[in-house]
Amino acid sequence: MNKSDIYDVIVIGGGVIGSSFALYLSQSNFRIALVEKNIQKLVVSKNNPPDLKVLAINCNSINFLTEINIWPFIDEFYCTPYCQLETWEYQVAKVTFNSNSIYLSKMGFIVEYQRLQTAMWQSFDKHENLTLYYPFSIISIKYNGVYWQIELNDNRIIIGRLLIGADGMNSSVRKLSGISISGWEYGQSCMLLSARAEKKQSNTIWQIITPCGLKGCLPLYDNWVSLMWYDTTERIHQLKKLPLLVLEKKIRNVFMPKLGNIKLYNVGYSHLFCQHVHEYIRPGLALIGDAAHCMHSLAGQGVNLGFKDAVMLARILIDARNKDNRYWDKIEVLQCYQHKRRYDNLLMQIGIHAFYLIFINNNIFLKVIRNIGCIFINNSNFFKKKILKYALGILKK
Repeated sequence: MNKSDIYDVIVIGGGVIGSSFALYLSQSNFRIALVEKNIQKLVVSKNNPPDLKVLAINCNSINFLTEINIWPFIDEFYCTPYCQLETWEYQVAKVTFNSNSIYLSKMGFIVEYQRLQTAMWQSFDKHENLTLYYPFSIISIKYNGVYWQIELNDNRIIIGRLLIGADGMNSSVRKLSGISISGWEYGQSCMLLSARAEKKQSNTIWQIITPCGLKGCLPLYDNWVSLMWYDTTERIHQLKKLPLLVLEKKIRNVFMPKLGNIKLYNVGYSHLFCQHVHEYIRPGLALIGDAAHCMHSLAGQGVNLGFKDAVMLARILIDARNKDNRYWDKIEVLQCYQHKRRYDNLLMQIGIHAFYLIFINNNIFLKVIRNIGCIFINNSNFFKKKILKYALGILKK
């Protein structure tokens, strides 16, 4: 076996987290194999409605995407800045976060997932040390203490020193390596809707707390909006069966006060889970993004936490190899990543779950308490700044 046949890192999962991680390491001359099993739609038409899956990418993640030279290649017309976040159950208890309060012009940008992934995949050709295996899934993984042997579903074998699982919440790497996970279903689902609004939207992400779940809106380009309707899984199943025009009428009844008349184009659905692995690492292996943790999507933090995983692990590996090329992939190095990311991810997960539990409960006493709490937070610049900085990934510890 020649050294030229061995990769430094094998990344399983070519979504935005796995791809960004691979691109970051390839800039530092790591030999990377990136394996993705799903067929990707990489042609983004200007005439079609926006992709149903959109991302609210915070300023910390934007810095990372700029560092790997991806952000400059996304047409700014399709990147909608957001400067304000609003949440309320009653108008009198509305909580408003504004980027000006922490001296930022914006909190981040809203962009379609497909558009971001397309930019990443189109950049692969610029990196000679990055090899894409696509569309292939992994059949087996074997580790001899030095190298991984990965068998793909076309019977091909690829070999590398470090294996990274970036293959989502149903991670094959996690399952094949025997890493256990804890979690639960929320009993809620989210209906995602692409629509065009009559009223031009400001650069504000907003969500209304209703007795059956959140209703939210992310503004997009050219009067497009991405709407979110959280409800019980049973209720979402009922809505799925409605003709589009009937569903559109129901959507208008909820969102019209803020959006004006609405024209509905696309509808999608997702079930909601919370899960967290017991270990982020094994000898020669690490998990990042949804492969390690996922949570309720109400705060839109999943992708930003995944980018933080990718940045942290990549920088630790680069620093370790610069110090000693022989030991950069050892368990002691990987433990630094686990130590630094597990706490942060757990804290965010607990915070979002607590928010969910507090606001899903319709007990009248709890309603009064939570709205008093919202009024207090909205009138406390200190707490609002802390919460906002933490959500944007810029809170100094």
